[in-house]
Amino acid sequence: MEITLAALWLPILLSSVAIFFASFVLWTISPHHKPDWKGLPNEDGVMDVLRDQGASQPGQYVFPYCASNDDMKSEAYQKKYADGPSGMLVIRPKGGWNMGSSLVQSLVYNIFLVAVAAYLATIGLTKATPTGDVFRFISTTVWLGCAGALGWGAIWWARSWSSIAKEAFDGLIYGLLSGGIFLWMWPS
Repeated sequence: MEITLAALWLPILLSSVAIFFASFVLWTISPHHKPDWKGLPNEDGVMDVLRDQGASQPGQYVFPYCASNDDMKSEAYQKKYADGPSGMLVIRPKGGWNMGSSLVQSLVYNIFLVAVAAYLATIGLTKATPTGDVFRFISTTVWLGCAGALGWGAIWWARSWSSIAKEAFDGLIYGLLSGGIFLWMWPS
């Protein structure tokens, strides 16, 4: 009565595609993420300064920056930090990013995420598992995969708790979709 991962390939793929399209709807059509991002005051000036200072290379930047704990204790750093602003900045390659590549990577990640949930299901569930338990297990596992570590973004990276809550809600939708697909296609 054991289930193999190979027996779950179709619900894995269908769930991954469902998450992909639900993500598209939630991020491009639904208005609930629109207020999560703001433009910089004097955006053109800030962009010019970044370009002029050579900070237009792709990467993750933090300011004020210190290279060591000793630097963090220095008066100069403490003054910069107290005077503000402080923050983090992610710079993409010139021209933005390759949307096609990001979409493919997103789908591949969805497949990985759902495959891990399916793998865990093969450990704990059987063909005789009640369908409600299959739904709960897959939904919860996918939701945790999508939303389980989002809180760190608010705690450590100054993201708003409201944006984290919205992404956790999105993850719940992805989990419920996956749970429904696995419920529908669970081997008997």
